[in-house]
Amino acid sequence: MEMPEVLRSLNIEGSKIENMAPLHRFRVCRVLHLEKCHVLISLKHIGTLLHLKYLDISFTAVDEVPKKLGHLKSLQSLVLINIGLDELPPTVCSLTQLMCLVAQGFKRFPANRMGNLKSLEELRLKTVVGRSTTEDLVVELGKLTRLRMVRMTLAEELDESLQKALVRSLCNLRELQELVVLSSSGSQQGVTVWEDWEAPMQLRRLLIPGIRFTRLPGWINRSRLPRLCSLCLGIEIARAELPPARRFQLASRVLEFRNLRFCDVDTTLKFPMGAMPRLEELWFRVYAGYWSWVVNDVPFEQFPTKDEIEDLDLGLDNLLSLEKVTLTVDCSGATAAEVLEVEAMVTRAVENHPNRPTIKVDPACEQNMLFDEESEDLLQQNIELHYHVLRSKDEPDALFIAHLRSYRLLQKAVISIDCAGASLCEVEKVEAAFRHAAEVHRNHPTIQLIRTNNDEMVSSSDHPDTESFQPSR
Repeated sequence: MEMPEVLRSLNIEGSKIENMAPLHRFRVCRVLHLEKCHVLISLKHIGTLLHLKYLDISFTAVDEVPKKLGHLKSLQSLVLINIGLDELPPTVCSLTQLMCLVAQGFKRFPANRMGNLKSLEELRLKTVVGRSTTEDLVVELGKLTRLRMVRMTLAEELDESLQKALVRSLCNLRELQELVVLSSSGSQQGVTVWEDWEAPMQLRRLLIPGIRFTRLPGWINRSRLPRLCSLCLGIEIARAELPPARRFQLASRVLEFRNLRFCDVDTTLKFPMGAMPRLEELWFRVYAGYWSWVVNDVPFEQFPTKDEIEDLDLGLDNLLSLEKVTLTVDCSGATAAEVLEVEAMVTRAVENHPNRPTIKVDPACEQNMLFDEESEDLLQQNIELHYHVLRSKDEPDALFIAHLRSYRLLQKAVISIDCAGASLCEVEKVEAAFRHAAEVHRNHPTIQLIRTNNDEMVSSSDHPDTESFQPSR
């Protein structure tokens, strides 16, 4: 290739050229961009390009990233995406003038040295693997006080200890304008930890869906974040001790953000007149049926959205700038007909919007849908259940609560309790669990407990251990 050695900028995309001039010929080059090249690129002499300020190698295999890369003291932007290597070399962390680092496709990172990049303003990492690497990374993050943009995809779930370390680091990032942290979703309730973060007022994008909130931290409001235009949170409001009204207390907080252009809340909001006048893209979830379940011995329940918002009138026509809607329909505890009904109601509302926004419908939890006969069973007002004490004695009260709650219209339950092989203490424990479950059921049904096989009861020390049994819905 007859290119002059005084070349300042070299961009090669989709090339199949095998006999390219060696890169070290272009000693005054300031910009080097290699993307989707179909031949192996040698970076052996990359350290001689001392004037290089921008280096981008994307979807192009290289032989190695040599240690001499650290000689590029003028380098301000380094983009390495899927270059065919497993490890981002530690020499990257000696680039003290680096302002932008994008690294993707690496299995190993020098996370414990990232704090050396004091000039860094933009950091994008995907995907960070390993608990120790994640721990090092969230700690080192706090040393990069000039950061304006942080985008990280973590393979690890952000448990409470990792969240605390992350929040401590974020407290040092007073220039931050964008924070995107994607991680394995969990049931972690992060609100207490995140209350300690005083988010910078210039924050424009906040996307942390892997952290589950039962309520929003105090700093998520319009006066504290006046420039926020993109928000994505994981919101868990289905815990048994929280009334359904909590959803709308949360909604009023979200609706304060008048500059918001993108909103993903994983729940359903009702939009009054004048709400979020600049919102262009909305992602939300609608629950088609009723569902109850247990997580870590805590009972949860989710009510159908149409029971809480009559006719699913979400007020979408009040979102004057709306252009795109993504609807997730949670099928748990619903029949196919109920799912179709919900989809049709929301789709009609979108079609009637004056802007005619596009709509995408994604079903979720289809494995939890009900067949018609199952639906009829769960809507019974009077039921008869049979329990064996030995199979149920070690189950938490939450499981009994969730089981009775699955019968939404329940008024009376007759429960036969098989006492064979159980002690009196164990029988009474199961009976108490059922009484408590009836007390906390929304209909407060009457409950009749009938002991069977009383003559086969044994003393506390006499019976063999038996595998526990989880009653099905």
